[in-house]
Amino acid sequence: RERENIEPRIVIETQYPCFSTPTPIVDLVRDCSEILCSLREHSRTHRLKALVLNNSSPPRSPNTKVVFSSLIVSSMSLYSDPPEDRALAKREMFKQMLPYHEILERPCDRVIDDIILHFPEQYELCESSGLAVMLYKDASNILHTATKERIARDLGLYISGFLPRNTGVSITTDKDGRPLLTKLISNTESRTIAELKLDECPFLVKGTLHTIKRNEDQAQEVDQQIFVTPCYPGVLSDFPKSHVKALIANVERMIGALEYIHNLGWVPKLKYDWFMLLVTILYEYNKPPKNSNEKLFEGRKVSQQKVRECVAAIKEPKLAGLCNEIAKRAEL
Repeated sequence: RERENIEPRIVIETQYPCFSTPTPIVDLVRDCSEILCSLREHSRTHRLKALVLNNSSPPRSPNTKVVFSSLIVSSMSLYSDPPEDRALAKREMFKQMLPYHEILERPCDRVIDDIILHFPEQYELCESSGLAVMLYKDASNILHTATKERIARDLGLYISGFLPRNTGVSITTDKDGRPLLTKLISNTESRTIAELKLDECPFLVKGTLHTIKRNEDQAQEVDQQIFVTPCYPGVLSDFPKSHVKALIANVERMIGALEYIHNLGWVPKLKYDWFMLLVTILYEYNKPPKNSNEKLFEGRKVSQQKVRECVAAIKEPKLAGLCNEIAKRAEL
């Protein structure tokens, strides 16, 4: 960091005692790059991190390359198992991080194969049960060729790929090229959708539940259920600002939808739903040329005081009335 006249240092963290060196970073990388590459080829599971620190402590070793080389040579004996044995050990360790109460089944080898294929880096670095469960659930939602063919055959829908930021939802097109969203659902999710009674609420997004029949010649396959909805924009910041009349209409629809969901008794604390809706409305209302983030955020968090100020500043009477009512429900 040149402004503070502190020269960056490298610290190598392993099971061995750490050491540091005043060697400039560029020279250090050049001297040790071949050693690091050979180490990575030898074992992808070696726990070694190179961290750039602003550290002014005196060096423990004046010759980085010699110490670094001897460190790696002495570490080779720790990884003498053949690569296939290490892969099996990693796989078994990953299975042990998948509690039954989280995935509701025994770990499936096919799903783990998909994790290794589609999420190799996350798989290698996975050391916690929470991350393992997240990877397992994401891989469980991957649609394979046979499933895609069955969806095209039975529904005339063609899978394009995952919805960004959500591997559980796929972007699909119908025969006319119109975009749709699809999601393979579990029995529990199917019961939840049935309880929603989508046809009885005019405010909810209209979705349809379909059953995809298994191929008769594939005994190992099972019938699957898929939920299909229109493809709406998922991120407000990606789209132009709505006209205030369109915004009011959408606010009224969202109020009706939330009231319907809340009446089912599924949500324990209703105020948080209303607060999130209010923040969404204010973000849309204050889109550029005004800066929505500056008006709502204090640091990295939404400020309740700023939310109240934004509500008070709304000039459109009907929208102001709706936002004041939502603010009361959010207990602001």
